[in-house]
Amino acid sequence: CKAHQNKALEIASAFLSVLKNKELVNLSEKRLERAKKYYQLAQAKLKVGLVSYADVLKSKVEVKSAESNLISASNALSLSHIELKNLLGLKKEEEYQLDSRIEFSFLLISLEESLSEALSKRPEIKEKEEEGMQAEYAYQLAKKDYFPSLSLKGNYDYYLNRELSGYSDTNDWTVYLAVEIPIFDAGVRHSRLRRAKLDQEKLQFTKEESIRDITGEVSTAFFNLKNLEKLIEAQEEEITAAAESLRLATGRYREGVGSILEVVDAQIELVSAETDKVNTFFDGQLAMANLILS
Repeated sequence: CKAHQNKALEIASAFLSVLKNKELVNLSEKRLERAKKYYQLAQAKLKVGLVSYADVLKSKVEVKSAESNLISASNALSLSHIELKNLLGLKKEEEYQLDSRIEFSFLLISLEESLSEALSKRPEIKEKEEEGMQAEYAYQLAKKDYFPSLSLKGNYDYYLNRELSGYSDTNDWTVYLAVEIPIFDAGVRHSRLRRAKLDQEKLQFTKEESIRDITGEVSTAFFNLKNLEKLIEAQEEEITAAAESLRLATGRYREGVGSILEVVDAQIELVSAETDKVNTFFDGQLAMANLILS
């Protein structure tokens, strides 16, 4: 039913939120780990007079920013855990296990399979099918009024017959055969049949309209997900490029030909690219869940 599907969608959304926030916490931890290394590197270079104190301050600011980002991500993860527990009906002390192995692929089925899956689970289609069966039954009943009806009734009686000499048993069988032939009813039957037929056609039209609407929704969502899959491929290339920029910036800084600001900017660019990829992926997964379960 619709209530169960809404509940399933809520749970799926909360589940995806947990996985998404868990991945964002991992990214924040990596950012903080790198920031601390750059801070330590700046301190070491300051001790031997290779950089100014400004480099240490800039790298320290990046550490504080990374720590703040990690706290925000951890809080979001904790809240999403609480929400999922509540939806699953678990107590505060009860735990659950999640498969955290994430493959950044939508694993799309074909458009035809997507349509079949959606149409089989949408409650409005099931409702229209049930209403259609009821309308067909009403139409067949209305058609029966046009044909002769035959009825057969039987009756059996047993009683005692009092006579002068005493009592005697008497059995009676009675059988009635009746045939009713409709001749004239001032158009009542025709009106009833016409109304039943119109109800059938109306329900069929609304069912086909619902199917067209769902087909449009599924097709749009399907191709949007295909586009998101291509977007993730592009974002992976951006991550590769950002990681290489960070590696080169770090190398230049170690050799004394680069600045700590270049390193920090490269780090922020990498984190931004990784975060975009995570958000894109889980937005797509949520869209797919909405498509199937709504």
